[in-house]
Amino acid sequence: MDVTATFDNPATHYLDDPLLHSDCRTTPCDTAMMGDIVHLPSGDVQLNMSVDAASPVRRIDIFNGLDHLECHRPYSKEDLGNRIGVAWEGAEYRGRFRAVPWDGTAIFDKATVASAVPVNFFNRDKTLDLKDGAELSWQSVTTGNFAGFIADLKDGTSGDVTLSTALINESVALADIGYEDTVLDASDILPRGIRLFRLPDNNPHTSVQIERTLKPLSGRDNPFYVRVTLEDGTQAWSSPIYVLREVAA
Repeated sequence: MDVTATFDNPATHYLDDPLLHSDCRTTPCDTAMMGDIVHLPSGDVQLNMSVDAASPVRRIDIFNGLDHLECHRPYSKEDLGNRIGVAWEGAEYRGRFRAVPWDGTAIFDKATVASAVPVNFFNRDKTLDLKDGAELSWQSVTTGNFAGFIADLKDGTSGDVTLSTALINESVALADIGYEDTVLDASDILPRGIRLFRLPDNNPHTSVQIERTLKPLSGRDNPFYVRVTLEDGTQAWSSPIYVLREVAA
């Protein structure tokens, strides 16, 4: 993954952390890379991002600190097919005893499951099993990460899927599972829940490049960074590019 930023207006690159050094060294700049701290009095940031992966890219999320700015998917709504993803995620607490049990089933009342691939099943004793082409069962826990499966369906928009777990028991119409995630929330102290999404029958996008114009907020630093999620469950985060912007006079 490579993430850089360019600036149309004059910017200053801090060679030291300005929070630690009152007389830190600086140099003029018009570009920045991951980890850089830049003072940009005015103008926008052109974020340039590229990724090359061994698994197809499912989504790319852009953040400014804790603020989620955008989710980019490398395929369009018209590319969606008969594959759906189901992912459970979250933690019970911070620290010890944070595991969330997700043992459960997914039952399809009309569609047939041709095949299903587990995602982030790292414990060999916890498996995803298909029964009679209509029922998937699994044993799984999350501790802040996510796990799930991608199912290839026949008649992928017919009928419902009923998810049964200790935290969530709900039926979702397959026709309602589309480009945007369907989120079943079970948050308590920390976020946790299940999300469902639809994928193309074939996702060829293992290499993706995007460019975005971002607007820094005034009176704060703006840590712009990117998170990449692949179909096989791998996630990667870039280091932030910190853009400082004072309050306008």
